[in-house]
Amino acid sequence: MVIESERLKKRIQIVSGCAVLLFGGMVAWSFWGAPARIGTTDERSALIAEYKQKQNKRGSIYDAGMNLIASSPETGTQNRVYTSEQEAMAWGSVVGYSSDRYTQSGVEAACNVLLMTAPDGNSKDGSSLQLTLRKDLQLTLAAQLKQYEHVKGAVGIVMDAETGEIWANVSTPLLNIQAIDSTFAQAQDGMFYNKALLGQIPGSVMKLISARAILKAGKAQEIYTDTGQEFIGNHPIRNYGGASYGAIDLRQGIGRSVNTYFAHMALDPAIRADGLEETWQAFYLTKDIALDFGTLKAAALNARNGDGTDNLWEIAQTAFGQGTATQVSPLHIAMVTATIANNGNMPKPYMVQRVIWPDGKKEEATEPEILQSGILTAQECGIIKDGMRISAERLFGANTAATNSIYSKTGTAEVGTHGERTNQWLTFIATTGGRDFVITLAIYDQPGGSTGSSLGAIGSAIYNALAAEVQRETAAG
Repeated sequence: MVIESERLKKRIQIVSGCAVLLFGGMVAWSFWGAPARIGTTDERSALIAEYKQKQNKRGSIYDAGMNLIASSPETGTQNRVYTSEQEAMAWGSVVGYSSDRYTQSGVEAACNVLLMTAPDGNSKDGSSLQLTLRKDLQLTLAAQLKQYEHVKGAVGIVMDAETGEIWANVSTPLLNIQAIDSTFAQAQDGMFYNKALLGQIPGSVMKLISARAILKAGKAQEIYTDTGQEFIGNHPIRNYGGASYGAIDLRQGIGRSVNTYFAHMALDPAIRADGLEETWQAFYLTKDIALDFGTLKAAALNARNGDGTDNLWEIAQTAFGQGTATQVSPLHIAMVTATIANNGNMPKPYMVQRVIWPDGKKEEATEPEILQSGILTAQECGIIKDGMRISAERLFGANTAATNSIYSKTGTAEVGTHGERTNQWLTFIATTGGRDFVITLAIYDQPGGSTGSSLGAIGSAIYNALAAEVQRETAAG
């Protein structure tokens, strides 16, 4: 039976309410029912945790092909068993850990109520989850990103552009959730987060967002003559490498990633702060979004002075992704890219495919949902994709881009006190098996001179793994 989103939300609210009542009862018992045995807060918390654990066998987590990810084979523990250390590390940052000692993170935390309880209330055991993630694709993504094991690390996302279904999601440094109790204290802070949900300076992938403001202002065909620099007062804005491109419109501005073009267009009175802010709202960047694997926080934009007037320098910088306050998450960029692929309709990302009750009955946990429709028209998406095709031909080669319907945008963001480090970005649409997918990569805090344009080989490896996965699933029916 298919459960629609609203019914599922109500069910989770009911279960959550029951859990709150149960927890309240345990707290009351711990304070007043056994005062001789319990003295400190830590002792009370330990008893409550023990009481909860002994009532339930925590549900298991599976990938989309029902390959086991995590299980708790014994009643009375929230600790997990994994099939291998390699897989545990690949799943770590997104599935998260579950531990008697350190509670939960990731999907384990976001779906904790479902994993500890049955929706029908007739079983003490928890429900299991079938995720949308694909094991082989997840392992490939982890292997490709493992080289970026420094603290700020990297993140990759593979998503169905039409449905929002997440097929793979990895953050580095990789977190070994198999040994979480022994390694927790030594683990770096950056290991505990799904970086897909965290904002960073985006660089030129921001131009996909700013392109909408230019389109809505009716200026996509307007010709700009690029001399290689654009002045805001006495402050110059230049293109990467000091390049100049002559007479260009929006398509060339996107395809050749022309900073000066986007700075100039954003300062047009028809756009400025109002136009950028309206576009950010249309792309759902200004709201927190509750997802089934965490909360996507609103992106950060600052295009105004303290008195509310337009800050021309910030507007120009923000338009090409280098604003001082601009912070956008990789998942936001993936969603924007999916919107362009999906004729202007933004899918809501999801990772929980099914909830499996303890008696083995399967129920659909999520149906694809459009988060925002009509952000762009199909014609406007076509114009942006024309620009992205120029980028894709430079990055992947003309034949590969045409054969696989690849449309890409790279980004190189200057970070650090004097821009001596860079964030590398790549987001692209690619077709395989008749379906459009989005692959988004962000590599953080790299040496100066590292550009998004150097991520083509990694992008190709991930696309090839995706195509193989689609082929396997198609053959299996």
